[in-house]
Amino acid sequence: MRVQCSILLCTYNRAEVLRETLGCLTVQVQAVSDVELIVVDNASTDETALVVSDFEAVRYVHESSPGLSHARNRAMREARSENLIFIDDDVIPEEGWLAAYAAFFKKKAPEVVFWGGPVRPNFEGDVDSLSPGDVRYLSRAWSLVEPDEAAKPIQSRDRVLPIGANFGGLRPVFMKFGFDPQFGRNGERLTSCEEMDLLHRILDAGWRGEWVRDAVLRHRVPEERLTEAYLARFFHDFGLSEQKLRNTRSAWTLLWICCRHRFGLWAAGLGYRRHRRIRHFVRWHYNRGRLKQVFHRRFFWWA
Repeated sequence: MRVQCSILLCTYNRAEVLRETLGCLTVQVQAVSDVELIVVDNASTDETALVVSDFEAVRYVHESSPGLSHARNRAMREARSENLIFIDDDVIPEEGWLAAYAAFFKKKAPEVVFWGGPVRPNFEGDVDSLSPGDVRYLSRAWSLVEPDEAAKPIQSRDRVLPIGANFGGLRPVFMKFGFDPQFGRNGERLTSCEEMDLLHRILDAGWRGEWVRDAVLRHRVPEERLTEAYLARFFHDFGLSEQKLRNTRSAWTLLWICCRHRFGLWAAGLGYRRHRRIRHFVRWHYNRGRLKQVFHRRFFWWA
């Protein structure tokens, strides 16, 4: 049987949230022909397998190697379609999300080998104190993305690229490049950049990507992800991942940047506007992660 597209969902220890996501997804899958939905369980220790068994339309795959990149590589091997769509286990597809992708696959140019859609927030905590600018600045921590207005092919120099919560590509191309296991979530670690690494390598090879602007997902942002503790941990691990991906700063430069933003964060408590404090907070933890990775490479280069 020809499969129009494969929806690939990788999960780790989020059984109850996963149940809601699959409930929303299966409604849309049943309304669009020739779609398969695969859940890759990345060695969960909760009731993930039991939750998936409640949905007849879902194919369950167990991947024992820990790490999101391992799970995504396994998902690609299991897929039967050339058109892949990766999503997170805590998203809510808006009405018409899958139909937008189905329409895109029918008309896309042959040279387009990857795609992605907007990811908007579904806040579950109080964000009244955050301005729209603050939300945009913190959006990476909540896996949010909004494509630029201009309709054009995606290029490597673009400020905004699709993210793992709502993106995909042609299976032969993605299989050729693959997700690098040194990037991506692994257990409780908040490391990332696996999709950024993959897309930059594809773009550098001369391939094209496009936005599917009507394929909108809502990403759950629970209250604990609004806390300073979570945001500090996320941006530290994100900085560590980006330094692995792009080793563009020396240790001395990063040390100076860290000192500057640490001082700015202290000064922000003396009367700066809130948005200034948020920016220093993010840059301090992000660059601290980058600096840690520099020293790790310098002193533990064999690891």
